[in-house]
Amino acid sequence: MRSITLFVLSIVIGSAFACKCLPLKPNDAYCKADWVSHVKIRLRSTKQPNSSDPNRPGLNHIKYDVEHVKVFKKPNDVQTLPTQIFTPSESAACGLILDTGNEYLLAGRMNNGSLTTVICGQVLPEQPVENASGVVLQWSQVPKDLAQAIPNFKC
Repeated sequence: MRSITLFVLSIVIGSAFACKCLPLKPNDAYCKADWVSHVKIRLRSTKQPNSSDPNRPGLNHIKYDVEHVKVFKKPNDVQTLPTQIFTPSESAACGLILDTGNEYLLAGRMNNGSLTTVICGQVLPEQPVENASGVVLQWSQVPKDLAQAIPNFKC
């Protein structure tokens, strides 16, 4: 009986610290983001500090070196987006694990010149994508109608 109680307790505690996101319509996610881009992951580096993230001082991040294949949105005062993107290294903080060599549709914030991204706030279709590999879409999984709509989103 004690082991069952511990098992149930571990599930309850684990879910209390899990990443939770409010669902957003694609246009709303686009408007809330500072940047939206079709990216190709070139390199993933773990346990990287990101001193420009005021919400996570001293905590580790995963750093992705990326190629921006197509930028859909960027801050008006930025000529080109940086080629490094940071995400929390902890899943409870909604960090993203992306595979090197793959292409993704990503959205995120810009803090002090650094790009950040998390699971929440990604531009996703309203209907779930069959065979999607997670909460972020690989570019090959982005429905054509969504890919065509993104450049025309109005905020």
